[in-house]
Amino acid sequence: MEKCKEKHPLVCVEWVDADQQSGWSEYDPKEPVWIMYTYGLLVDKTKHWIVLADTHLPPDSWGGINKIPRRSVKKIESILRSATCYRELSVVRDKNIGGSSDEPPVEPPVEPSKGSKGFVAP
Repeated sequence: MEKCKEKHPLVCVEWVDADQQSGWSEYDPKEPVWIMYTYGLLVDKTKHWIVLADTHLPPDSWGGINKIPRRSVKKIESILRSATCYRELSVVRDKNIGGSSDEPPVEPPVEPSKGSKGFVAP
């Protein structure tokens, strides 16, 4: 795998959300304006877009791309100057188990307790 040659800042973009309603509806000028916060690797800044992604696999594969209209952006805050894109893991398979010696065993989620609304982390 090719090593990443770029430094990708991890950022938080504060931006004004757009709104769209389908079908017939009434316009309410008192509806709140929503300020959104999107976090990710800064992929690009163009004249029209701020582009973020949640994952980068060099050289050209990006996961979870967000294109935010530049005119909607209020602020871009740097969280980390250079985030690590990936690391390679040497895996030695154990023929008896089917897993690897470098990876922790995967345990199933714990069943919810009485009165719980979801799964509980072990």
